[in-house]
Amino acid sequence: QKTAYEIGVRLVGSEMCIRDRGNMLALLSGFGFAGLTLFMRKQKNDRPIDSVLVGNLITFLFCSPFYINNLTNDLSSWSLISFLGIIQLGLAYILYSTAIKHVSALDAIIYPVIEPLFNPMLAFVFLGEAMSGTALLGGGLVLLGVVGRGILKEMIIKKNPSRRGFR
Repeated sequence: QKTAYEIGVRLVGSEMCIRDRGNMLALLSGFGFAGLTLFMRKQKNDRPIDSVLVGNLITFLFCSPFYINNLTNDLSSWSLISFLGIIQLGLAYILYSTAIKHVSALDAIIYPVIEPLFNPMLAFVFLGEAMSGTALLGGGLVLLGVVGRGILKEMIIKKNPSRRGFR
């Protein structure tokens, strides 16, 4: 039997997703990233970068109709886009696909979550943008989860050294 609480949470959650496309897209993005990580972990003894390449090619093909009519011939725009594609995405994916061979799937999901925390912190430091209370709370919860997981993992290994390979 479902409790009133469970039913309420499900109804509110589904209503929020239906009314706000951004939340639905964020949810789908989260599932996509989880799927990417799991499939890359399954390929850890082979070449996980192949999954990244195929995924980016599918994305390119899927999105082409939306931007094909608005291409620019401006060299500076193409230089910036190339820089972002090669350095920001390409290098990050190469490092991620190399690291995923040596960490658990859970660690591969948890540690990249820290990266988005730097955006509001850097905006505060360099632009003076104040963070909202919910942003501070959310960032604190993410940091608490990541640090707590690391501490818990070390405590388990310290109590039982045979679990050094614990993931």
